[in-house]
Amino acid sequence: MGACCGGCCGSGDFDDDYAKFVDANTSSTQESGPPVSLSDFELLRVIGRGTYGKVMQVRKKTTGDLYAMKVMKKSDIVMRNQVKHTLTERNVLQSVRHPFIVTMHYAFQSREKLYLVMSLQSGGELFFHLRRERTFNEGRVRLYGAEIVLALQELHRHDVVYRDLKPENILLDAEGHVCLSDFGLAKEAVTSLDNGASTFCGTPSYMAPEVCEAQRGARNSARNSRNSPTRRSPCAQVLLGTGHSFPVDWWSFGTLLYEMLVGAPPFYSRNLHSMYRAILYGELKLPNALPRTARALLEGLLRREPAQRLGSAGDAEQVRKQQFFRPLDFRKVLARAYTPEFRPSLLSAADTTNFDSTFTDENPTDSVGNLPPGARAGDVSGLTEADDDADVENGASNSLFAGWESFSRRRAAEPGEPTATAGV
Repeated sequence: MGACCGGCCGSGDFDDDYAKFVDANTSSTQESGPPVSLSDFELLRVIGRGTYGKVMQVRKKTTGDLYAMKVMKKSDIVMRNQVKHTLTERNVLQSVRHPFIVTMHYAFQSREKLYLVMSLQSGGELFFHLRRERTFNEGRVRLYGAEIVLALQELHRHDVVYRDLKPENILLDAEGHVCLSDFGLAKEAVTSLDNGASTFCGTPSYMAPEVCEAQRGARNSARNSRNSPTRRSPCAQVLLGTGHSFPVDWWSFGTLLYEMLVGAPPFYSRNLHSMYRAILYGELKLPNALPRTARALLEGLLRREPAQRLGSAGDAEQVRKQQFFRPLDFRKVLARAYTPEFRPSLLSAADTTNFDSTFTDENPTDSVGNLPPGARAGDVSGLTEADDDADVENGASNSLFAGWESFSRRRAAEPGEPTATAGV
């Protein structure tokens, strides 16, 4: 797979930098060291919780390195027909290595649970900081945006559509650089599908119009066929319409930029159906205070017709060339050579003050329960999923997770890549 090069990078040397910081790591993703198990780690703090499990800060006993461990209960995954999505997340994390995508270091399973051990991003979720500050200044948004563009470019290079870009899935490392996480809704080999991906999934306020339209058509078709002996499920009906591909990520990227600059997603409503209608038909309102270059970028990214959307022709290269990013050299962005305006406040490598106290106050045990009282609604209710294919009917079986092979990353991180330890 060849790296893209854009005019905004200054020269074709961007390909050389890509080979240095990204492609050099690709060959090592299949290398595996000695297997590990839960007993190799000390559980320190709960730092997050989602639909199928929780994330804990852990320390590897033999090295003292800090990691983030995602624990998922197999029975919950099977019950919700998410075996395929869970295996996809593991596959993406093993195959993709990038400065702005979280690194998986270990993967293993027990009889009841699945474990992913990833680099610890001690700056916490971007959502945590955006909620406190409401908006970020243009320079801060520009660097965050540039790093996310390169992360999406890498996913698309691997024929993966992300489908769940939002502030909760963007983490900050100790230096303030961003890292994409949570690939449970990602879709692999999307270009091999005749009509693109068809699953109705994502966070409603960040969904692209083509995803909303597909679900609306599915509901209408299902309603009209209730008395039919050959009635299809909503998921099957989605397959009859147009699918989606990489442009959905660029719509979500535009929504993210808008929220960081303005303070809320462009079509947000507490009423879910009103929000879907606004995404499909509502006017894009851009505050007059937005810089001209930011307005032009948002107008390009938030076009309802996927073929006309910025990024649909040339993918990330087309986005990188926009005037909004002109002050940045993307070779330096890739090399993490720019110093972020905001650096998370950390008292120590194990400091968890940048994570929600709803989670950090929990007892870090190897159990997966319900969301604690007071947890953010966005952690679960903002997620709507329907699998392309049903995984199983009932019951958790280890054979379903045969693809979840043990993995231990052998090689140390390269210069310019986030490390496993959360040093300050």
